[in-house]
Formats: sequence, structure tokens, C-alpha cells
Amino acid sequence: MSGKAQAGEHTAMVQALARGLPRSGLRGIRADAPGFPRPDRVNGETPDVTGRDNRLHVFATATADELRDPASAPRWAALAAYTARTGTTFYLAVPGELREEARRRLRELGINARVMAI
Repeated sequence: MSGKAQAGEHTAMVQALARGLPRSGLRGIRADAPGFPRPDRVNGETPDVTGRDNRLHVFATATADELRDPASAPRWAALAAYTARTGTTFYLAVPGELREEARRRLRELGINARVMAI
């Protein structure tokens, strides 16, 4: 997939996630996508989406290409380290058919995250 197409897929995933999170009870949604306030940087990285209930929830999204790209790992590790240190929750949102692959990849990398389908 071309870089432009991948960026479009990533942005569409971020927007879908951000639009859907209020239905799960989260508020104060911030997203790195048009139409939303941008999330604050945490541990040197900008999450794709954040939301709150009684605590902060930090989300990264990954397309198939991003899931397999070694360059994604440091970002996820930084977000996961922040959430572990602060008692918040880190989620990696992927297309539904990639859930198991995402779980395997995170295990291989030693990253603690909840995997969710988008």
C-alpha cells in the first residue's frame, strides 16, 4: 500500500475510534485527526486518541503495515511505559482480522496493551 493510502487508512481508523468511544462512556475525547482537539504528548509520543472516565485511556491505532513495521514498536513501548507508570490503560486498536496478529506482536515486543478491534 502506498504511503498516502496507508496514511488515509490510519486517519480513518483514528476518526472511527474517536467517534465510537463516547458510546463506551469515555469523555474528553482527543484525537490526532481533523475535527478533534489533539491529544497531549505522553512520554515523548502523541497518542492517536485519548479519553477519560475515572482515569485516562490511551489509544494507538495500527494498520496491517504499521503492525508489521519495526518502526512502530518504540512508539507503542513509550505509550505503554507511560500507562504502566501512571496506572492508566493502553490500547492498540487494529482491524478486526488482525487482533491475534497484534496480540502476538505485542507479546514478542514485551509490550503490555489491550488489543481492540476497530
